Amino acid sequence: MMIEAKPKLLVIEDDAGLQAQLKWAYEDFEVIVAGDRLQVIDCSQWDQPRVTGEVVLPAPAQDLVLDWPLAYAACGDAGLVELDLADAAAPRVMRRYDPV
Repeated sequence: MMIEAKPKLLVIEDDAGLQAQLKWAYEDFEVIVAGDRLQVIDCSQWDQPRVTGEVVLPAPAQDLVLDWPLAYAACGDAGLVELDLADAAAPRVMRRYDPV
């Protein structure tokens, strides 16, 4: 007897309580939660997304702008973070701009 794999659902939410509720609400899915790190996800196989690299931000990103190979993460009171994503396995923080 073959067990059928559940479809995957990617959730981007930093509130642990909401993460738990979403996992409960979507019990027919394998819920994958993007946590408090910026993660590079390879979606070339849409049914098998996988994290290829990640970097810790000073605070959860409230917004993200991608200008390949750079990304800019707005981290609220922690300011703006410029990231280099050229090496997907090892993304890195280039600069940090403090809020004025």
